[in-house]
Amino acid sequence: MKKKEKLPARKIASLIRTARKSSGLNQCDIAKSLGMSQSALSKMEHGILMPSVYEWFEFCKITKISPESYLDGQIERLSPVNLDSKFEEGFFKIPKRYGMYRGSKVRTSLPLLAFMKTKWSIKQIEDFFKNIKLDSDYLTNSDHQINLMFFIDLLHTLIQKGALQPNDIPTLTKTASLPQTHGKLSQNYSGYESPQLLLSNLLQNAQFYELNFAYELTKNDNHSFDIFINPRDHLGELPISRKQNWGEVLCQYKKSYFHSFSHYGGYALEHKQDVGATKYNVSVQDLECMYRGGKRCIYRLQVNA
Repeated sequence: MKKKEKLPARKIASLIRTARKSSGLNQCDIAKSLGMSQSALSKMEHGILMPSVYEWFEFCKITKISPESYLDGQIERLSPVNLDSKFEEGFFKIPKRYGMYRGSKVRTSLPLLAFMKTKWSIKQIEDFFKNIKLDSDYLTNSDHQINLMFFIDLLHTLIQKGALQPNDIPTLTKTASLPQTHGKLSQNYSGYESPQLLLSNLLQNAQFYELNFAYELTKNDNHSFDIFINPRDHLGELPISRKQNWGEVLCQYKKSYFHSFSHYGGYALEHKQDVGATKYNVSVQDLECMYRGGKRCIYRLQVNA
């Protein structure tokens, strides 16, 4: 295999492993359907051998994933969150800590996972997932569900090991403005006339990201609006402590996420219209924080053209 083929091979390998495990099919089942040996499929799952175009499309048909999954390296099914407690998904085993009250889709954690890969070595990443007893392939499917504790544990570990500092938050959330972070949902975030309408659409699609919080957007005037975030009751059943140092970081993460998303696709910086171009400056202020004694979080976004 040529050097330039190694990265695509690793991406395909992860997709094949994840799709097979999610479908509850073993290597023999898949290999037989594709008319190849189990050894050949195993090499594909280890990034040693690349499938042919025909083999890839047939594999996608068998496991019911989109062939376009290869573009972003994530499997997308675009289904709403169904709050549940589940500890198996196909061949995947989900630790009890992350399987109770699964109120999040994996896509919610994609910015944090992307940041993790820039800070940790492959060995550090492998050790983290070994320690929490979760198969990292589970996260290659954006529609797999997991509870808020996974995000919190990863956030806490990054902070604890010095890989995440408060001034890193804008870098962490920058990917919120990129289409690949939102997968198929990205098609819903184009063509809006203002950052307010853009963020309103994001909140309307919250069910495809998570059900841990209830969101409400209230317009103050033409240049200002508030986002209210209320925790849902099931979070009280999870071992979450508001006193831990990740709480403040989580609050700042949400604040920065909304700011980054308001720049989706470069929108807030330069929104092209029929006549000229309008440049927007978006600022975010936290009015109330549940991690600083408040009952909820309230963010005020100010938009200036």
